[in-house]
Amino acid sequence: MSQSRDELHELRLKLSGENTSHQKEAVKQVVAYMTVGKDVSSLFTEVLKCMTTDDLEMKKLVYLYLMTYAKFKPDLSILVVNSFIQDAKDENPLVRALSIRTMGSIRVEEVTEYLCQPLRRCLKDDDPYVRKTAALCVAKLFEMDPELIESQGFIDDLLELITDSNSMVVSNALAALQEINSVASKPVFVIDKKNLSKILNAMGEANEWSQVFILDTLSTYTPRNEREAESLIERIIPRMSHKNAAVVLSSVRAILQFMSNIENKKVLETYYRKMAPSLVSLLTNPPEVQYVALKNINLVVQKYPTILKGSHKVFFCRYNDPTYVKMEKLEILIMLANEDNVEALLKEFKVYAQEVDVAFVRKAVRAIGLAAIKIPSATQRCIKHLLSLIKSQIHYVTQEVVVVVKDIFRKYPNKYESIIGTLCNSLTTLDDIESKSSMIWIIGQYADRIENSEELLESFLETFDEENPEVQLQLLTSTVKLFLHKPEDSQELLQDVLSTATQESENPDLRERAYIYWRMLSTDPDVAKEIILGEKPLIEGTNRKYHIDLLETLLFNIPSLSSVFHKPPENFVTNIKVFLREDEEIENDEEGILQVEEQREKEEEKQQEETTTTNQTIGSLIDFNSESKQQQNQNTQQQKSTHVVQSQDIRQNKNNNQDEYGMGLSQMNVDIPKKLILDAEKGEGLEIKGIFQRRENSIFYELSLTNKTQAPIGGFACVFNANSFGLKPNGWLLDGVLMPMQTRGSSLPCPIETSHIKHQNNQISNIVQIAIGKDSQVYYCQDEVPFHVLCTEDGKLGRSEFLKAWKDIPDEVESLKEITDLTESNSNIVKLKLENKNIFFVAKRKADELEIMYFSLKTEMAGFVLLELAIDPNSNSIQLATRTNNTDFVEMLELEIEKILKEY
Repeated sequence: MSQSRDELHELRLKLSGENTSHQKEAVKQVVAYMTVGKDVSSLFTEVLKCMTTDDLEMKKLVYLYLMTYAKFKPDLSILVVNSFIQDAKDENPLVRALSIRTMGSIRVEEVTEYLCQPLRRCLKDDDPYVRKTAALCVAKLFEMDPELIESQGFIDDLLELITDSNSMVVSNALAALQEINSVASKPVFVIDKKNLSKILNAMGEANEWSQVFILDTLSTYTPRNEREAESLIERIIPRMSHKNAAVVLSSVRAILQFMSNIENKKVLETYYRKMAPSLVSLLTNPPEVQYVALKNINLVVQKYPTILKGSHKVFFCRYNDPTYVKMEKLEILIMLANEDNVEALLKEFKVYAQEVDVAFVRKAVRAIGLAAIKIPSATQRCIKHLLSLIKSQIHYVTQEVVVVVKDIFRKYPNKYESIIGTLCNSLTTLDDIESKSSMIWIIGQYADRIENSEELLESFLETFDEENPEVQLQLLTSTVKLFLHKPEDSQELLQDVLSTATQESENPDLRERAYIYWRMLSTDPDVAKEIILGEKPLIEGTNRKYHIDLLETLLFNIPSLSSVFHKPPENFVTNIKVFLREDEEIENDEEGILQVEEQREKEEEKQQEETTTTNQTIGSLIDFNSESKQQQNQNTQQQKSTHVVQSQDIRQNKNNNQDEYGMGLSQMNVDIPKKLILDAEKGEGLEIKGIFQRRENSIFYELSLTNKTQAPIGGFACVFNANSFGLKPNGWLLDGVLMPMQTRGSSLPCPIETSHIKHQNNQISNIVQIAIGKDSQVYYCQDEVPFHVLCTEDGKLGRSEFLKAWKDIPDEVESLKEITDLTESNSNIVKLKLENKNIFFVAKRKADELEIMYFSLKTEMAGFVLLELAIDPNSNSIQLATRTNNTDFVEMLELEIEKILKEY
């Protein structure tokens, strides 16, 4: 510790001295310490003094220091504003750009106020490097203060930069506008005919990374017709021969979006042939780039199976390929398999199955089985290869063969049973869950053709209690099948299994299935036989792994984290609005599931506005005094050591910032604005903000508590009064104590309890009355529950289910509401907004000039609710029709939907 103090003291002396070389050396040392995580914030004032220098290298180091520590020293940061403004006028364009970039990166409100004038000047600067830096600074400033950017007219300045003569400036302006689009309340930039040609011209002169920005922006454009789509593709295809993989993948993204507007198959085949060499050339890159390319190629092949026809040899695995590359190549080889190349692929798969990498070997064996399922004419050859692999007597190979043979039997029932005997000879090598389950399924399914099937099953049943639940379930079903095939030989065996499963098992799934089988067999064995031994649906071999909607989303996000991990963007970044390409194609309901209503009834008289009970006295909330004192006693020990409490707070904050989706990634955490429910004055120094949220299939009340007193606060608790939704908090509001001037977050589970439901003044209300307890004090407040928080994740109905439910609800209970003055009525954006709130899209059709969309949602109180949205794009209005058997919540739902559609 003393050595550290000595070092800082020595640096302080050098920084305060007049020797410029010593100052420069000291600043370098400070930045070096900063980069390795050492705290050098105490040198803030001394470093600032070095800012007034003509040495560009020194200035860059000081600016780098400021970007790191200015947010921790907001009061002192004001001292550098004048230097920034002077540097923004410097003769050297590098200094001007450096100053404006640093000011934009310092997230201090006091500094932001002085940024507008230098930024406006730099946006009009003569040097293109300064202009392109200023363009990105606008996007940074918009994130901090959107109202300031709009009021100062910086958006218009960015739009002007699109016509700039320098392609680098154009690309940065487009990148800034796209970034602003992702967080703005409405799109600030849409490509039109006027600026399309200018963007295309800039692409021809841009460097590789500028081309990426331009191509990503172009992919959001919707061509007016096929001819324009073809013209755009012809302009972009030359970019696919670029040596930079990012440019190639961005080109692929844009071309795929434009290809969706082309129906001529011959034209599409031409583009396939032009794209294939560029996609294949991506495999000449280092392994890390290959992996990203392969994940994206996987998606492209799913959408266009013939695009790489004849290119399968390129994806053969090399001996020095990393395992993660081999795995992806194998995935693509399976998708490229057809009758013409299956023989070559099977030989390759067999070679892979003899390697030493266990995971790769298993996948290679499974690839042979998938080829058998996908290509019926090659099934016999696939089985021949699988049997030869069993002879190797490698246990993990045998296990995987059993799994894939089970799938082959499901695809081709009663066709290749001759290999069952070979499989039964390998029972002793099966020790993993999947292979055991597969072998047991085979024995049960073909019990009548296996002579000693009861002996084989009995060998598995000896360890029934020790097996995994999945194996136990399969043993139960296969024993029942054995009994139906051979009742005389297996009755005692079945009785033992049913008794064990129903009387000794703690697994509810196993116990309930055993009861179902027992009752079926005791009631009507013939019906049981028809059900259990009836025909099973055949499994299908297909190229597509993902639903078409998810696949389209992933293709639209090439090349991003979304397309690499094959997860939608919202799994990585939350609270970001995505403005999709405007899709002119309307889904046609060919089956006639949803009919056009020729005439709609006039809108019913509006119901009286919901009355809130803001000033109502809360009299039925319980007293916290006893609980608070008990909790306070528990916290006494924690108050003895401030350092311990603070370390607990740090760990708590880390826990609060965990990855919500469990993806193993450090995703961006965006603070969700909370409503002030208890101000510091009423709370005697305690300030509380809260918001109801839904995550992990449950409702939570997210709070932040701030202690604005000079003493620690403890003994926190929270209780809700009986409310219309039955929400009741579960657990303590906050563990430990809250130190002076400290803010901590709390996530309070709020399950729904029917016994806690009570309507205020016999009316449905979204108001929840809350009592907050701290130490010996109780404070009363209230908050509103957004209706979408009550919408469960299982509220999506199929089309036929939706139609039946719609017809079952009487027409007279249908509620109509017109939503007007919408800023955006694009059907894709409407769908995106509602599905983000668990209001699920069902179908879409077109009637005259209206777009009709159907949605479903589900709540624990009202069950399923059906919605019809008639969108009039000309007037930016929506006619909302709601049908549900429980109409108590309809008015609240209508207001919530209107709020959602107008919110963004």
